[in-house]
Amino acid sequence: MSNDRSTSANRVVIVGGGFAGVTLAQRLEGLVAASTEIVVLSSENHFVFTPLLAETVGREISSLHVVLPRRQMVLRAQWLTAEVTKVDRAANTIDYVSHRRSSVTAAESNFMML
Repeated sequence: MSNDRSTSANRVVIVGGGFAGVTLAQRLEGLVAASTEIVVLSSENHFVFTPLLAETVGREISSLHVVLPRRQMVLRAQWLTAEVTKVDRAANTIDYVSHRRSSVTAAESNFMML
């Protein structure tokens, strides 16, 4: 296990890049100070707008309108494509395995949104 404990004075870690996680990240970008780091941990590097999947299958709309790259969803939040392996609420840490690295990394946070 790697001990790359990266920390910030103010950090919010959001687990999940679905509707709730993306909406929370977008709202926090407008509400918290610029010095607050916002991190989204998601197993996917894109967002799928599932209510429109049926229209895509029926060829009423293009699949480009249903799947959005993460960079189009959040402006200043850091999006990490990773699998969460452990949440330690007492220590305010979340262990995750990045899709780029095979070692476990721990992220410290002031606030965790699960």
